[in-house]
Amino acid sequence: DNEKKYLYFSPKLVQINQINLNFERFSGANELKNKFISLGSARITNLNNQLEALFEGLTINSIVSVSSIIGISSRDYETYQGVVNTLLFKLPKNLKQEFNSKKNILDSVIVEGKFENLGIITKETQKGFFGLSGSFLLDSSALNLKIYSKNAQLFFPKIFTQQNVNFSNVDARINLDSTGFEQILSGRFDQLPINILDLKLSNSDVNIHAYGLWILNEHATRKIDFEGDFSFSKPENIPKYLPKQLNPKLRGWFERGIKSADAVDGSFSFNGPSNNSLKVSENKKIDFKANVNIKNLDLLFSSKWPAIKNINSQIEFNNEYFRVIDASGFLGKSKLISVNGDIPNIFSKKPELSLTGGVSGSFEDFIVVSNSSPISKWLWGV
Repeated sequence: DNEKKYLYFSPKLVQINQINLNFERFSGANELKNKFISLGSARITNLNNQLEALFEGLTINSIVSVSSIIGISSRDYETYQGVVNTLLFKLPKNLKQEFNSKKNILDSVIVEGKFENLGIITKETQKGFFGLSGSFLLDSSALNLKIYSKNAQLFFPKIFTQQNVNFSNVDARINLDSTGFEQILSGRFDQLPINILDLKLSNSDVNIHAYGLWILNEHATRKIDFEGDFSFSKPENIPKYLPKQLNPKLRGWFERGIKSADAVDGSFSFNGPSNNSLKVSENKKIDFKANVNIKNLDLLFSSKWPAIKNINSQIEFNNEYFRVIDASGFLGKSKLISVNGDIPNIFSKKPELSLTGGVSGSFEDFIVVSNSSPISKWLWGV
């Protein structure tokens, strides 16, 4: 009876309700330590045209540990969390014959799985993510993943001022071709291309839609080549998503100045290293561009000036170069016309904004605004 509790078998079915793996390995001090891994349960089904092996209740850590034991991976500089709810292997009946006739094992095997609360954090940089769920399909052509989440956390401690960014909705499709997966099986992670076919991120502040290529390197800088579009539903929170390298005074200006807007949206592209320790002097390695459309923005340009209302403009980022294009708005009752300007280097210690443009309206309205600004002393009390 006790054996039936853990094992059941028949010509068509083998059911193992609990799989535990015990093994010995050396620790850092060459001490032999006993390790225990729980591998959940397994059910092997003998179908007419194939064998199916279904594993349930696995943890990400247990899979990583087993991979390390059999020599697929020896990566120990990342921490993992999460559960693989189901892991299904579909095998041909003539398994041995198939393996002997084909060079690639993936030509004969299909693997499907579902996971939840996946998390990976790099120990050295503390960069990574938590809270992703989804499914995957591995066959002879590629490894395809579908990812979703209602509460994901992304950790970029040296890229953004906030330690982590929360997204209430994540939806992604990721592809790794068969050649890349063979690299993983052989323990090689140099120049490993991961195709981000579709990535959607959103929270109460922003919606982002992007796609591109992420190239992993085990002994060199990781690279990404992304493009996409975005829209801010809370423009006043834009400073939270600006690079940490941005000059603190300029960041403070954005934080104090942006009050509200009807719409802030645009497109972007990024090509360069993804490591989070990049120095300001290495910005030349990055190619970043963004075009931003602004509608009815209220901006406190300076505490010494009245707020500028209903700004409509296009803003352009080209690496360190920042440009304002054909802006219009209202300073008091005076209308600003065709205002253009730029900051040559937003990462410099003393960023300077130069503006040119025109003002139209009654002379009386202009005097009222001027008397509430630093140039009031020029007017001799008019």
